[in-house]
Amino acid sequence: MRPAVAALLAAALAGCGSRGARAPGKPAGASCAAAGECQPELVCFEQACTAAPPASPACAPPGAPRIVLGGPVAATEPPPGTCVAPVRDTVLEGAQVQDLGELAVGSRARFEVPAGTSSVTIVSQVVPGTAVADVTFSGTRLPNTVVPTDVRLPDGRLLYDDLAPYPEVDGYDDVTGLLAYYGGATPISGAFSAPNTSAALDLVRTAGEVPAGTWSFTVNDWARECLSIGGCAGGSEAARYRVHVVTRPGPIASTGTLDLEVYLVTDPSGPLPDAAAAVASRQVARWVRGLSRLFAGAGACLGTVTFRDLPEWVRSRYAPGGVVDVSGAGMGLPPDQVSAGCDDLSQLFTAAVAPSRAVHVFLAEELVDRTGPALGTTLGVDGSIPGPSGFPGTVNGGAVVGLFGTFGAETKPGACDDDASTRFSCGTDVIAYVAAHEAGHWLGLYHTTEFDGTRFDPLADTPTCPCAQCVPTRQRNACAENGAASPRAVAASSCAQRTPAGCGGAQNLMFWQLDPATAVGELTREQGEVVRLNPAVH
Repeated sequence: MRPAVAALLAAALAGCGSRGARAPGKPAGASCAAAGECQPELVCFEQACTAAPPASPACAPPGAPRIVLGGPVAATEPPPGTCVAPVRDTVLEGAQVQDLGELAVGSRARFEVPAGTSSVTIVSQVVPGTAVADVTFSGTRLPNTVVPTDVRLPDGRLLYDDLAPYPEVDGYDDVTGLLAYYGGATPISGAFSAPNTSAALDLVRTAGEVPAGTWSFTVNDWARECLSIGGCAGGSEAARYRVHVVTRPGPIASTGTLDLEVYLVTDPSGPLPDAAAAVASRQVARWVRGLSRLFAGAGACLGTVTFRDLPEWVRSRYAPGGVVDVSGAGMGLPPDQVSAGCDDLSQLFTAAVAPSRAVHVFLAEELVDRTGPALGTTLGVDGSIPGPSGFPGTVNGGAVVGLFGTFGAETKPGACDDDASTRFSCGTDVIAYVAAHEAGHWLGLYHTTEFDGTRFDPLADTPTCPCAQCVPTRQRNACAENGAASPRAVAASSCAQRTPAGCGGAQNLMFWQLDPATAVGELTREQGEVVRLNPAVH
């Protein structure tokens, strides 16, 4: 449990404040041992400088997505007031998954990675009744996050240690050079995936695979770490987790196909009353086209988009009138009294049980966030980064997006009838942008710059926007780097690749704030690689 990250409950990163272009290197076709040896526009793939890995023969972005009507969701209703934390089985192919069984925290686990594997994901799900719900660190209540630690490659190299300090560059934590990163709070269930940093992507891309052989790690959560950290109370070593390892087979390709499962918790009197109406809707077709264009930036083709109705008990319990509480409240209690995983949103996600390796997205009329900082309207929320691809129905197994009355709404006459219309002239396009952003989180992408301008993602090719450098001079005393106790948010308008130099990222799909004046939906090469190496992409 890293104190600086844990105390903020941040599903975001710290990173290097300045990421300069490398010097000219070897041309296409030349042998290489790392990307830094090649010319800036090239990568090192299978030890040769090249423009990109080969494309998948099954997909040419943006593809031709199919919109289909799915069957009813078979979610079992628990007794009223019950908090469920189900341990889910996988829907992935058997050869991809190794079931390590139930393991106690502190246990050393080993697994085999076959040759030709492109990514590795460790999925941990708590055995009900064994773990404490939260711990208290420096007076702040934190959810008991599950995170493997001391993860080692077959040659003994350390891939990830949850307590290891980060190196610093120019006053910022630099995680781009680490082999793995895990950020955020994922109680009860969590997915740890590699590669997700620049250094790891380079390693895997250059070799054409992740290191094959016997990997090892220690089963771990924050309650176990709490026992060895000063100022932390509530620690425990009682937890047991059901652990699976997913090895995604190669080859590494520059394209891939992604499916979506869409669950409706909307108002029956609204524009999307049920799944049948959604499948027949022209605006849904526009929404899917918008998603396709955005995913194409990651080299991903949107394949099948399946719409499903949820049981009435789910809608009435967790989204009455189509309104979902994302503030952590639930079970009839205020947010500060709700145990991790028992809030309405987490319980709603347990209904996402369609047997698909897809990204699972809920559409609601509105989202209510009563606990977050005053950073504007919360448009969407993802359960975890990355999501538990292939294990549908966990407490972190979904993303939710609010419609807020904008679906099909126009900012100029005829905008929603003109498919060429761009830049959010139709509200449907806003919903597509938000859904793609939340799906990006599910697939392993963090905010390029977090709201306070001090934390950045672990990818070297994404622009950053440090607060102390990029906000107007008269506002810099409110930056966290300058000692502000309640730091101001770094607005997209300060991060639009204008002046001063080094203040970019607002155009990126994964910037923390959606500003129609700057948002474009850009994705970088490395962001696309992280997306395509997720087990949800095939």
